[in-house]
Amino acid sequence: MSTWLGWLYFGGAYEPATSQLVRGHLKAGFVFIEVGANLGYFSMLAAERVGPEGRVLAFEPNPEQFGMLTSTLSRNRFANVQLFEMALGDHDREVELFLSNDPANDGLSPITPFTGHIESGALSGEHTICVAERRFDSVSIDPQLDRIDLINTSAWTLPAGRVRRRRMCFSRRRVFIRDRSDSSSSIR
Repeated sequence: MSTWLGWLYFGGAYEPATSQLVRGHLKAGFVFIEVGANLGYFSMLAAERVGPEGRVLAFEPNPEQFGMLTSTLSRNRFANVQLFEMALGDHDREVELFLSNDPANDGLSPITPFTGHIESGALSGEHTICVAERRFDSVSIDPQLDRIDLINTSAWTLPAGRVRRRRMCFSRRRVFIRDRSDSSSSIR
């Protein structure tokens, strides 16, 4: 069982603080971006909050996770979600994506792994694939966005510095960037 499914089953919530933040910040008509969407928990939560007049853009580079994300959103009939099978980063290029060796955390798939994951055997250089990395402003989004209200990043997919350096490319409005690896995230 995936770690997050266990949290939902046994604890009733996945990442309760982030779930509360998404629920509390998003309103009908808002735009939400999830970088490292995994199976789509936050994307579905956001899709429900922003409603049919809002938009959700979900980025997931891991092909297996992307397939499950696509299936999850289809089964739940969210028409306001656009899916992108790619990583977001500083360049338009191909990058190496580490795939999880940990059956309890099959969604773990970073581009830049933490040393602890390598040391524990959860990730290894022998279990990688090549995926597309794109700059946000080179991604074809239709229709174009006129604003972004909330960005939720996965520490495993996009180091926080990459988002922060590029925040002005996202919106002229104040954007809340929630990076799950940084408990001090705030309105930027």
